[in-house]
Amino acid sequence: MDCLRYLLLLLEQGHKFKIFYNSNHCCGVNKNKMFDLDNGFKKDMLLGYADMYLPLEQCHNKETVIKIFNLDERYSKILDEYYLF
Repeated sequence: MDCLRYLLLLLEQGHKFKIFYNSNHCCGVNKNKMFDLDNGFKKDMLLGYADMYLPLEQCHNKETVIKIFNLDERYSKILDEYYLF
């Protein structure tokens, strides 16, 4: 499982957060918690790359994200719902 699919499953389960992306890794952040598969953001922070994360929707439109991550119908639907908010 990759970082975006991990976050999309959490959204499907009802968690609420904003997805941030740095063209290599996605993490989810809300005011109380960070959702980070394999601590990728924390590793980037140690390397000095944490400031390169932007909200996913500022990086790519949803169609591009679907292509980059090769999302199937289930994950694409979750992403569609995310982009509505």
